Amino acid sequence: MDLTFIVEVVVLAVEILVIALVLVHFHRLERNTEAVNRIIKRLDDHINELDHDYERIEKCVYRLCEAESKIYDYLRKQRKTSQRD
Repeated sequence: MDLTFIVEVVVLAVEILVIALVLVHFHRLERNTEAVNRIIKRLDDHINELDHDYERIEKCVYRLCEAESKIYDYLRKQRKTSQRD
């Protein structure tokens, strides 16, 4: 056997091994990308829930502020009527 033939066979085997490693790497990268996309979707869903909860809390605070001013108005009127008596 010729030495150059053996070297060519070894180089070919190394090239096939490198291609196989690259394919495995890209397959893992693809799986990791899918996992990251699922995590991003979950986070996006949680952010949407938080936004919805925040809007509900804002409405409650607004109603409490309105109720507070009505209560103060009522108490002032009660004080005025009790001072007249």
